[in-house]
Amino acid sequence: MESCCSSSLEKKREEGGAMAALVVPKEEEEVLLLLQPGGGGGGGAGMDINLPFSGDHDVHAHCYVALGDHGIVERENKGRITRSLLDSDEAGELPSSSHGVQQLFQKSGRTRVLMLLLLAFFGCVAALLLVSVGVRSSVGDSQKAVVETREFSNSSFTPALALVTDTSQKGVIPYPSRRTAFHLRPEKNWISGFHIWLPAGPMYYKGYYHIFYQYNPGKAVWGNITWGHGVSKDLVQWTFIHTALQPNQWYDIKGTWSGSVTMRPDGLPLIYYTGSSAANEQMASLAEPKDSSDPLLREWVKYERNPILRPPPAILITDFRDPTTAWKGPDGVYRLVVGSKIGRSGVALLYKSTDLYNWIYQGEDHLLHAVAGTGMWECVDFYPIGPLGEPALDNSVSGPGIKHVMKVSLDDERHDWYALGHYDTDRDIFTPDDPILDVGIGLRYNYGKFYASKSFIDPVKQRRIIWGFVNESDPEVYDVEKGWNTVMGIPRTVWYDNYTNANIIQLPVDEINQLRGSKVSKKNVHLAPRAIVAFEEAVGDQLDIEVVFDYPNVSKVGDKERNLDDHFDCGQGGAQAQGVFGPFGLLLLADKQLRELSAVFFYISHVKNVGWTTRFCVDPKRASLAKGIDTTIYGSFVNVLETEDFLSARIFVDKTVIETFVQGGRMTANMRSYPTLAYGSNAHIYFFNNGSLPINVRSIDVWQMQSANLVTV
Repeated sequence: MESCCSSSLEKKREEGGAMAALVVPKEEEEVLLLLQPGGGGGGGAGMDINLPFSGDHDVHAHCYVALGDHGIVERENKGRITRSLLDSDEAGELPSSSHGVQQLFQKSGRTRVLMLLLLAFFGCVAALLLVSVGVRSSVGDSQKAVVETREFSNSSFTPALALVTDTSQKGVIPYPSRRTAFHLRPEKNWISGFHIWLPAGPMYYKGYYHIFYQYNPGKAVWGNITWGHGVSKDLVQWTFIHTALQPNQWYDIKGTWSGSVTMRPDGLPLIYYTGSSAANEQMASLAEPKDSSDPLLREWVKYERNPILRPPPAILITDFRDPTTAWKGPDGVYRLVVGSKIGRSGVALLYKSTDLYNWIYQGEDHLLHAVAGTGMWECVDFYPIGPLGEPALDNSVSGPGIKHVMKVSLDDERHDWYALGHYDTDRDIFTPDDPILDVGIGLRYNYGKFYASKSFIDPVKQRRIIWGFVNESDPEVYDVEKGWNTVMGIPRTVWYDNYTNANIIQLPVDEINQLRGSKVSKKNVHLAPRAIVAFEEAVGDQLDIEVVFDYPNVSKVGDKERNLDDHFDCGQGGAQAQGVFGPFGLLLLADKQLRELSAVFFYISHVKNVGWTTRFCVDPKRASLAKGIDTTIYGSFVNVLETEDFLSARIFVDKTVIETFVQGGRMTANMRSYPTLAYGSNAHIYFFNNGSLPINVRSIDVWQMQSANLVTV
C-alpha cells in the first residue's frame, strides 16, 4: 500500500501539484484517502477531507505529502477514532483555514476533536500536514432510540466535509470497490458495458439454465470479445465454465458479439451470433454443441459454412447485428430478424428458412417493422405474450387475439424500448396497438440503467424470462482499476397486463426469495409535509424491500391544488422538488448525516384536461461524494387503476445497484450508486415526504439478502 500511495503522489508531485494521502486500515482493508487543496473562498488555503467510515477504529495511518518539487515526505500517526467527523452534529462547509476549522469544532459542546488537517498551497510551494486524532463523547442511548424526524430542505445540499478526488490519478478509486452480492457478474473483467452488449442466448437445457455473455477475459475494457458461459439450477447460484465462443475465425476475428439461441425440432440448441471481421463487417454465424449429451454444453463448434448471413447491399457493413431467436410461421417456414438501420430509421430485417441453416433475405420492401428517427436497432427481441399467471407462449405461437412484443435496444441512447401490437403472419408485419407508443418513442423495459435484454422460454415453469445488463455510471478508468465492469439485472418474468391493456408486467423470478434472511417491518408511518423519518431498524446494503404507500385522497384537496397544471418531470428537481403529493418515498444507502443518499420516490401531480397522474423516479444526484459519476435522474408515469388505493414498489439494494419493480411490475427503474460513506453498516433507510400534504406509509418489509454463490470451474 505504501508504494501505491507513493507512486500516485509522485505523479502528482511531478505535475507540480500539492497533495496528500492518508492510509487508514479498516475492517481488514485499507482505505486510501486522497487529500488535495480545496478551492473555497475566504483567502485561505483549505483542504477538503473525508473519512469514509464511522464507529470505533484503531488508526495507524501513513500520511504522505507531495510537496511540489521537494519530493514526498512520510509521517506516521497512531491513535483511535471513536466516531468519525461524519457523525458530527454540526453540518456546514469546512472553513479554508486552520483557525476556521478550530472554530467549527468548538461549536459542539459534546465534541472533542484532535484535528486531521492538511494546509496546502497551490503550485511548487511548501505544504504542511497536521494529523491528530480525537475522541467524541458518545450520544446517550435514550437519544439514539428517538425516531429521527428532519425537515427536508429544498436548498442546495452542501456536506460538512466534502470529498475531493482527482480522477486523473490512476490507481485510485474514490469509493470502496464492492462487488454485487446477488446480481450475476463474472469474477473479473467485462460483462458487457460501456461499448459491449449482453446477454447473449439465454436458454434452458437438460436441467440447467444457461446464460452466455460477452466478455473480455484479459481486461476490463473493450476488446477480445468472447462468449462467456454460466450454468445454474435455480437462476440464483451460478457456475461459470470456460468460454463458449472465441474470436478465432476470419468472420469473427474482431469479436464474437451478441446473438440468440434457437432450438431445433430435435431439441438441439443452435447459437446464432454476430461476428466482426478484420474489415469491420458484421455477419451472422452459427455454432452447435460438440456433445449434445452434455447438459452443461461445455464445448461448441462453429458451423463450417459460416457466415450464414451478410449485410445486404442497402445496409452498411457496420449496421448488421444481433440475430433473434427463430420462430416458425403457420406455413412451416422459419423466420429470423437482424437489427439494422436505413438512414435514420431503425429496422428489423426479415429472413426466412426451411432448415434453420440456409436463410433468404426478404428485402427492404418486406421489413418486419421500422420506425423513423430511432437510429440503429440492436438486440431485437420479438415474441408473443400472454396474461399474468398463464403459461408463457412459445415464439411460434400466433393468431387472432395474440399480443406480440417488439423490443429493440437503441444504440444511439442505450435504452430498451418496446411496443405491444399485432403480428400479421400472412404479410409478416408487426403493427403497434398505438402508433404513439411505437418502438423507440413509447414505452421502455426499464427507466434507468438496463440494456441489451434478451428473453427465453423456461419450459419447466412455463414462463418467459428476461435478462438484461445494468451498466456502470462511474468513469471507465475506475473499472480498469477494479478489474470488472457491469452486472446483470435480476432475471425477470414478463407478462401482458390485461388490466391496463397498455403495458407489460415484469417481476423478479421467485427463486431470488431464497436469499432472504432476517426481516424488519413497520406499519402506518405518518409522513408530515417536508419530513424525513429514519427507519432505524433497517441497515445495510444488501436488501430486499417491499413498501406500500396509501394513495392519497386527491378528491379532498382544495381548489388551488385541483387547478394546478403541474407537468412535473423526474429530472426537474428530482427528490428535492416540492409539490402537493410528493416527491415521497425512500432514501436508500444514506449515511446518518445525509451527505450521501439514493432517492426512489413517487410524485402525484394534477395536469389540466388530464387529471391526476403518478410518476416514479430514481434519483442518484446525491448518491456519492465521488466525482465523475453519471447522476442522471430517471423515471416515468405509472399506470394506477381506479380500484387501487395504494402505490407499491419492490426494491433490491445490492452494493452499488438499486433495482426497482413498481406497482406490481408495471414499471421498472434502475440506478447505480457508489457511496463513499453510506455502505455496509453505515447504510441507512429514511422515509421522506417533500410534498405540502401528508403521506402515510401503509407498510414496509425489509429483508437482509444473503450472497449468491458464484463459482468458476
